[in-house]
Parts: sequence; structure tokens; C-alpha cells
Amino acid sequence: NGYATEILAALVDEAGRNGARQFQSSCRTENGASHRVQEKCGFQFSHFEACIDPRTEKPYVLEHNYLLLTM
Repeated sequence: NGYATEILAALVDEAGRNGARQFQSSCRTENGASHRVQEKCGFQFSHFEACIDPRTEKPYVLEHNYLLLTM
């Protein structure tokens, strides 16, 4: 329904109004929906990080993204 995109956009707007210059986000690489939400909001790729899930002890890759906010 697009709620995640609206929520992320609202958070980014609020951060910008409160003086933030950069907004960072991340998602697991297998979470395509989260990646698309970040992409729709203008986030750019930063880097990947190899992680271990503390609950399952299985490895996964985290994608880090960022958005530079204009003043």
C-alpha cells in the first residue's frame, strides 16, 4: 500500500527539519521490498556488511544506504 515509503519519507523530512544533514538506513540484501522503499526515497548505496544473526547464528549480508539532506 505504500505505507513504508510514506513513513520513511516523513522520518527523513522530520530529520531534515531538525538539522540532520544525512540519513542512514540498512536492510538485509534478501529484503527486496525494504531496498525498493529506500530507493524510492532517494537513498544511495554505501556498503555491504557481513553479519551473523544472533538468534539463529546464520550469516546474512546487510546493505547500508544513505541520503544526503539539503538545508
